[in-house]
Amino acid sequence: MQNCREATVGSVNKYLADARDNEALKAADFELTIFDSESIDVIRSGRLGDQKDLVNAKSERSMIRA
Repeated sequence: MQNCREATVGSVNKYLADARDNEALKAADFELTIFDSESIDVIRSGRLGDQKDLVNAKSERSMIRA
């Protein structure tokens, strides 16, 4: 499961980096949603150009669920 988490964080961060460098995408609305059998949660929301990279740490709810 850890390998999947690392790959997912890396992929999302690559997308965010590419989007931050793209003038056409910087002002776009962005939502990052996670879900499982218990809930659906929006964990990031706002302008795409303002989004920071995800971290693979317990403080980041986006990649913690196991």
